Amino acid sequence: MAVYDGKKPFRAVHSGRRAIAVVPRPMIDLRAPWLRRRKPHKLTASPYLNLARRHLLQLSAPDAMLSETEATLLTENLCNLVALASAGGIGTDRLEPDLQIQAILVFCRQNLHEPDLSPQRVADRFRMSVRTLHARFSQIGQTFGRWLLDARLDACGTALRDAHQRNLNISEIAYRMGFNDLSHFNKAFRARFGMTPRDWRNAGAPN
Repeated sequence: MAVYDGKKPFRAVHSGRRAIAVVPRPMIDLRAPWLRRRKPHKLTASPYLNLARRHLLQLSAPDAMLSETEATLLTENLCNLVALASAGGIGTDRLEPDLQIQAILVFCRQNLHEPDLSPQRVADRFRMSVRTLHARFSQIGQTFGRWLLDARLDACGTALRDAHQRNLNISEIAYRMGFNDLSHFNKAFRARFGMTPRDWRNAGAPN
């Protein structure tokens, strides 16, 4: 990943096994000012770095047909993730709000399967008050509870259509994604996808 002093939002080159992103310096300086003081180095493996790699590949794919708005948004997310991946030793409570919510979402996605994933637990993990946590979700037009429910339902929807998980009962998948009330799960699933979990699974099954 290279940083330059231009104004265009993004440029990417994909060649063989290597993808290179070039982004304006202000975009990364705003999120990770500490990188200015560091020599070029290899980032340590982390969930943030894995997500950044996926963003980079999506941006630089030869057949990518991204609008300027989509490219800019993906680039901003890429910069956020690189900032988080390079912020070793810097407490998340000292990061900018936009980076905090990115870190929070990564943590929550990694722990969707935990039934006790609560605002208090997440706030404690990031050394902030529950009120601040709710303010961070408000930044993205969400509440913690709504985001968590939708994320779990989406994960269940994906699992139900995964051929490698056809041997699992619907209830097993729901429990694995943090649901502990099947009646609530079925009702919420139908509200989100417009059909029952069983119908959803059957609709995605090969003929």
